[in-house]
Amino acid sequence: MAPVIYFDSPSAAFGRLSPLGQSGDPTDVFIGAFFLVILLVGGFIAVTYVKKWLNDQEEPSGDIGFTLGDLRRLHQNGQMSDEEFEKARVQMIAATQRAAERAALAAAEEAKKRGGVTDIEELRSRARRVDRPETPKSAGDEGKVGP
Repeated sequence: MAPVIYFDSPSAAFGRLSPLGQSGDPTDVFIGAFFLVILLVGGFIAVTYVKKWLNDQEEPSGDIGFTLGDLRRLHQNGQMSDEEFEKARVQMIAATQRAAERAALAAAEEAKKRGGVTDIEELRSRARRVDRPETPKSAGDEGKVGP
């Protein structure tokens, strides 16, 4: 059987198990706590920077190029001549029209896959079904099922 150790007070029991030793000097505790706080603050700062760095890498940049408003602003500030502004404006409008045409073609292809029904036609048919007024029921029709 293992020997049983009795202590006179709880402080004597914890003093034996103290990681800071038997000195009993309170400055040892404060020095340890100070270094622990420094370690925690440094770890927090490191984790914050790593998370920010990862988020910057994962998110695509929100820069989609110049908008028409950006071009107007440059023209008004004198950073772009009238000719440059007009040329850029025409190019931007043409690019927008090409993108719209590509989207329309893709929608038409999708409609062919669904049997020739476009989204607009489907929405119109739903609206017609909702807009149809219901036929008034007579007093004798309450118990009947069907037309």
